[in-house]
Amino acid sequence: MIYLTDKLAVTEGSECYMVGRPVETVQESGGKRCKAPKLRSPRYYSTMAQAVRGAVSTTLRQKVAANEITSLQEFIRQEQALQTEFTKKLEVLDL
Repeated sequence: MIYLTDKLAVTEGSECYMVGRPVETVQESGGKRCKAPKLRSPRYYSTMAQAVRGAVSTTLRQKVAANEITSLQEFIRQEQALQTEFTKKLEVLDL
């Protein structure tokens, strides 16, 4: 699992990429309790490019909702920056 932001992570399944909110769950295995990360409300994408676009879109929605982005110019600037940042972070999944 790759954490893109504190509210968004991506991982890959056998046939898709999943983007969602990371949460830790406690699992018991052989009498031991351990924390395992999972995605809450994941969205599924068949390609890395789609996963990046989805992650950028989700992050922008979160920033607009939190009033971190209040103008169209800032939205465009943030979109370009996030696209570059997330693509770099996710290149390891696209081997």
